[in-house]
Amino acid sequence: MVRRSMAFLVVLVGASLCSVCLVAWAGGPDDEPAVLKFKPVAPIPSLMQAQAEHFTAIMDYIATTDEKDPKRFEKMAHQAYILAELGNVNQFNKSYANWRGWAKAIRDEAKILAEAAQKKNQAAVRAAAKQINNTCKSCHDEYQ
Repeated sequence: MVRRSMAFLVVLVGASLCSVCLVAWAGGPDDEPAVLKFKPVAPIPSLMQAQAEHFTAIMDYIATTDEKDPKRFEKMAHQAYILAELGNVNQFNKSYANWRGWAKAIRDEAKILAEAAQKKNQAAVRAAAKQINNTCKSCHDEYQ
């Protein structure tokens, strides 16, 4: 009887610890900071330069034709996903609500652009690129 009680207690404690670990590992909802603290390694100017380079590449792919580059939409989607991740990282650089809002907007708009590029939807790609450009301008008007 004591053995069963001890075994049950060990299983109960083990299950509780596993649950706590899973919650800590999974982090919070999309718009909440992760349970584990994240601090970008690259300085803000480096991240901004990288964002500009990826956005310029996207704009170059938009301006070209399928005849010149049949894989342009695939390359554009790749650039857009990287841009989205840079926006994702940038939200952790400052605690200002508008900074975080613009960084999240870049993340979301670049993801929309990537999905439109995967569908080879030129009109949706252009619309998403315009939104990204407007978001960049709004942020730069405040912080540059």
